[in-house]
Amino acid sequence: MFVIMMLWFGCYNKVLTSDKFSSLFGNLIPSVSLLLVMVFRMVPNFIRKTQQIIGARKSIGKGISENATTKEKLQDGGTVLGALTSWALEGSVVTGDSMRARGYGTAKRSSFMIYRMTGTDWILLVVMLVLLGVTIAAAFFGQFAATFVPAIDIAPVSWGLAAYTGYLLIPTALHIKEAIQWHISRSKI
Repeated sequence: MFVIMMLWFGCYNKVLTSDKFSSLFGNLIPSVSLLLVMVFRMVPNFIRKTQQIIGARKSIGKGISENATTKEKLQDGGTVLGALTSWALEGSVVTGDSMRARGYGTAKRSSFMIYRMTGTDWILLVVMLVLLGVTIAAAFFGQFAATFVPAIDIAPVSWGLAAYTGYLLIPTALHIKEAIQWHISRSKI
């Protein structure tokens, strides 16, 4: 279950970037959207900055050695954590000053949207909702049954399973379509 959760969040991170998240929720819940985008951006930045600090400490001879004691490892970790905290606090002050200089919170917020709903997007949304509805109806009528322990026992293929399979294959179909379009556009160059 933990691995599946990690896969879900990994896929979410690849598909729903911060600009897409702001585009989706920026008009509905602007403050929460901004806060979440900043938090999601902070985690990879912290990891990257931690690696930079550790690398810089190693380059000046203050890195942790392989045969260091637990106390030395904790002291080195505390030093890295202190530097990381200082960097984060300084970054938050700079971000706050920048937001204040740009007038954040002084008037009604305007929004710039890169992504617009096209006709294809609406059609895809309707198809996804219909397939999801059929899948939920199939689950309601008991079409999905599976036993995994001690032997695998899966219900026969039904209309619900076909709808669920179609629903799950939409991202794959879109990816293949985009890959083909990209290949065609590159071959025209």
